[in-house]
Amino acid sequence: MSDTKTQLATFRVEPELWEEFKAQARRNGKTASDALTEFVQGYVSAGDTSPVSNLQLDDIDLHLEEKLNEAIAPIRQELAELKAELLGKLRRVA
Repeated sequence: MSDTKTQLATFRVEPELWEEFKAQARRNGKTASDALTEFVQGYVSAGDTSPVSNLQLDDIDLHLEEKLNEAIAPIRQELAELKAELLGKLRRVA
């Protein structure tokens, strides 16, 4: 979005909440300004419904992937160990 046709908006927010918001935006590859602009666009587009739930739904794939990878990591490790053990036994037999 071009800065030549934008409105500077200010608002009050608790400093801790603002820092958490900026950190979350960075984790999502965005600036706080980008995230707020998306929120405002979603809010206007949604009409009577809150875009917060839409934003959360948009990010759910990322969160699910992270959680699944965390859950699967020990299983992958155990499989790798079993594979190495099996290959070792096969080599001894051969």
